[in-house]
Amino acid sequence: MRASDADNPAEVIDLLGVFAAGELSMFGRLAADATTMPTLPLRAELSAFAADEMARHRLLVDRLVELGSSPTQAMAPFMPTFDEFHARLAPATWLEALVKACIADGLAVDLYTAVAGWTDDAVTMEVVRRAGENPRKEAFLVEAAGSAIAQNPIQVGRQSLWARRLFGEVVARGQHLAAEHDGLGALVVGAGGTPGAGLAETLVVFEQVTVRHEERMKALGLNL
Repeated sequence: MRASDADNPAEVIDLLGVFAAGELSMFGRLAADATTMPTLPLRAELSAFAADEMARHRLLVDRLVELGSSPTQAMAPFMPTFDEFHARLAPATWLEALVKACIADGLAVDLYTAVAGWTDDAVTMEVVRRAGENPRKEAFLVEAAGSAIAQNPIQVGRQSLWARRLFGEVVARGQHLAAEHDGLGALVVGAGGTPGAGLAETLVVFEQVTVRHEERMKALGLNL
């Protein structure tokens, strides 16, 4: 049986650190993307979603403080990965920004919340669940981006390629983070509590994440 994360909190600190860094990164990107929107309602909605990300960031930071960890130190190892991701995948248009917010943010939350389920810390699992839940955001982005794509068929191919690139990059970054950071790696290796279970659990998670990605693609009217 795995040791409790309450006795060995490094895994929990890494998980909270990467999620808090991700939420902070989402805030900055959504706030910047809001200024590129072609209508005031779109600009207002993305600005509101950016504010939501800061509230979710605060939930994670507060949990880190409860565990006696420095939020800054917990997040610092992960921020370069998020900064590089957004630099490499800067949207060229407002529509790409909407698709990215739907696809990339949704995938990231799927991955983090799945891995959080491998901890023995029920409080942290609940905090991560609350921080990750935002069905209104995804529903709005699907409607806004899907409507724009439907009105311009040439965008189907372009945005399908963009979404597939986003999927590949998010998955690759997630694997890189798990490999490079001991706490996250320990969660993967220890998943299930028995030798070899981590690989099986990881494969299940990536299957689930792929299914969710395909559902988002279909909802947006994109080609798989």
